[in-house]
Order: sequence, then C-alpha cells, then structure tokens
Amino acid sequence: MPPDDHDDNFKSSDNVVAFPSKDDLAEVERLAALDPIQYDRERKDAANRLDCRKSTLDDRVSAKRAERPKRAPPVFGIDTLATSAKDIIASEDVLDLFAIEWRKLVAGEERNAKLLYLVATSRIFPKAMHAAIKGPSSGGKSEIRKQILEFFPSESVISFTSLSEKALIYFEGDFDHKILSMGEATGADEQSFQDYLLRELMSEGVLRYQTVQKVGAEMQTIQIVKHGPVSFLVTTTKTLLHPENETRLLSLDIDDSEAQTRAVLTKVSAIEGMNDAGAQVDFGPWQDFQRWLEGGEHKVIVPYAKTLAAAVPPRSVRLRRDLGQVLRAIKAHALLHRGHRDRGDHGVIVADIDRDYAAIRDLMHGLLQETAEVAIKKTVVQTIEAVNKLTEDMPKEQGTTAKAVGKELKLDRSAARRRLLAGQDEGFIINLEEKRGRPGRYRTTDETREEEVMLPTV
Repeated sequence: MPPDDHDDNFKSSDNVVAFPSKDDLAEVERLAALDPIQYDRERKDAANRLDCRKSTLDDRVSAKRAERPKRAPPVFGIDTLATSAKDIIASEDVLDLFAIEWRKLVAGEERNAKLLYLVATSRIFPKAMHAAIKGPSSGGKSEIRKQILEFFPSESVISFTSLSEKALIYFEGDFDHKILSMGEATGADEQSFQDYLLRELMSEGVLRYQTVQKVGAEMQTIQIVKHGPVSFLVTTTKTLLHPENETRLLSLDIDDSEAQTRAVLTKVSAIEGMNDAGAQVDFGPWQDFQRWLEGGEHKVIVPYAKTLAAAVPPRSVRLRRDLGQVLRAIKAHALLHRGHRDRGDHGVIVADIDRDYAAIRDLMHGLLQETAEVAIKKTVVQTIEAVNKLTEDMPKEQGTTAKAVGKELKLDRSAARRRLLAGQDEGFIINLEEKRGRPGRYRTTDETREEEVMLPTV
C-alpha cells in the first residue's frame, strides 16, 4: 500500500513516512476552531500545505472537534437544578407525574406521550432510542411532538423544518446527545436525503455526507461530518417508512377514532375558547430535571438483561433490534428515578425489575407483539371487521370502498384509506382494483395470527 493511503500520516516522501509535526497539529487545531463555511473555504489550500488528502484532513479536523469538552448544563449549577426540579426528583413515578401535566395540554395519547418522553430522555445514553409518530393528516402528530419537546431544554433540541443538504452545511456544531425533531420530507430528493440521514445517524452514530459547494470561484466536493448519538422524533402520514429505518424506530400510531376526535374538540374548546388556566404548565422544572439528569451519573445497568433475552421467543428477525429498544427504555426509566435506585460499581444505576421492567413491559409489550407479527393492531382488527361486514353479501370479485369503510368506522375518507393501507401492508386486506386512479375495491384475506407473549411478566 503506498504511503498516501495511510490516514495516520500527513506527509510522505519516497520510502520515508513523516508523522505530523507540531506545526501540522497546530494547523489542524486552528482549522477545527473555524466555523464550517470558513473551513470549507480553506480546506483545499490547507490540504495542499499539509500534503495530505482532503478526506484525511476532514477526519483529523472532525476528530479534533470531537475532543472538545462537553458543555456543562447552561447557567445553573447542579444544586440549583436539583432545587428547581426537587418535586420531580422526589417522585417515585416520574411518568405518572408527567402524565398529569400532559393532560393539561393534550387529550389522550398518554401511552404515546410516555414512550416519547423516554425516547427523548435516552439521548443522554451512548446509544439512543428513536420514534416515528404516525397518523393521518391533521391528526395531531406535530402537536404531540411539539408538546413533548417543551419538557426538554432548548439546547437539547434541534428542529429541522427543511431537511436539505444546505440545512446541514449551515448548522453549527454536532448532534451529540441531542433530540433531532423533523417532519415528513415531501419531495423525492428530500425524502431520499432524510432516509439517508436517519439510517446513518441511527446505525453508525455519525453522519458523513459528500456534497458540492462553491468555494471561492470554483465548485468543490466537501464532506459534512456530524457526530451523534442523537434521538430522532419523526412525524409521518406513511404506515411504513424506508425498510432500513422502520426497524430502528418505535412506530407510534396516534388515535384516529371518533371518540378521540371528540376529546380533542373538548380540549380545544377549553384551552382556546375558555382560556382554561388549568392548561398552563410550568416547563421550567421539567427542563431543569433533564439538565440535572445530564449533569450527574447516567450510566445504567440492567442486571437481568440476559435472563430477559432468553425468555423472549425469537419469532422475528427484527427482535434483534427491538430488544435493544426495550433495554434502552428500561435504562431511561431507571435514570428518571436515579435517586430511588440502587447503585452498583462506580455508582452505576441499577435498573429494578418490579419498577423499571414492569413499567416498560406495560408500555411496550403490545408494540413488540405487533412488530414480531404475533398480534394485530386494534385499528387493523376494526378495519378487517368493517370490510367483512360490508362485503358479506357481495360476490367474491367485488369489494367495498374507502368511503364505505370510513362511514362504518365513523372516520373521514383519508383516515379510512390509511387504515386500509395498513391492513394491506400486513397482508389482511387486498385491493381488487388493479387500474391506477380508480377507487379501491377492498376485501379481506385468509391471513391470521396466533397471539403470543413476547415480554414475560415480572
């Protein structure tokens, strides 16, 4: 291999390899301190001066930036944070305390809210959880995401309204231990970029992206490097995301039922129409609580992890990833109750079976059954029953419509169509209409599932 292929070296001459000098290292230090735009302008000339490849220089500069000390919780000291969040710290059931505040803001969706709170808290760990909030248009997905983020410090949240290469180029800093919040990409190019961003940061913990930018008078290829870990919160109208990303996220469907719509209307009338004072939530202590968690011990061990893994039936390949999500959720729950948990070696927090595992099993068992394909979603069951009822007296070559299913389930047509698509994705419903642009004709299939326990009881 020629000397130029050694990324550990800057300069080479014939058979003699020269390691970076003090001047070389000082130059890397200087470049690492530049903002991204200025670095891009100097990158080519700097690589020439150092007699190295631009990709090698990018790696060196990124590594130097990663060495920078993490910022301490802003403004407040740990004791001040503890005083602000004392009632939350003292609680032996933080998620129930959170649910009390959540009810002031949003009607229903408590299970999803608790899971999302755990997902966002997991940003503190070396490997985080991720979630996709799914539902029909105007169903309240973005509102749920927005309200969840209010409970977290602003410096821990990065929100992208437009997910493009330029948005990344001009974003200063890394994504490490942040909550990355984004809506669904619309255009094909933006969707492709979003899929890539999710996949790389979730699987590798670092994003390396090549893009072309004008530097001076010429166009140059530059490499964007962003470090994680990061916790993703994504909203989408799709029933399934890109296959490589779908298995790395918790899929949380919002409640699209008539009863939930009624509850939302009542909540909106109270908050917007009556200026309901009960809707006021003091987010300050909750944000300081998260800062307090970050500023103290946040290493957690699950001593029963191997026993749990042995008890989970290996019914699905994606369980290899789902079990990791379960364990990270257990760790996040234990971290929320740091002051009430035993400590192991070097002060590490020990997750409890009766309090931490039991709480997570209650929240995640149904999800795990659905992803392992040993249970059917309640909404899909309702849709199957509606289609069967509507097609009971029809010839086999005929099927019902989304409009009729919506009327039967008391949903609008778009919500009914989305449910039918979810049933198709899982193999329980078929669309007999083969011509594009014509209304669907839906019937059920003979597909069945035998329910099985995936997470054992305590």
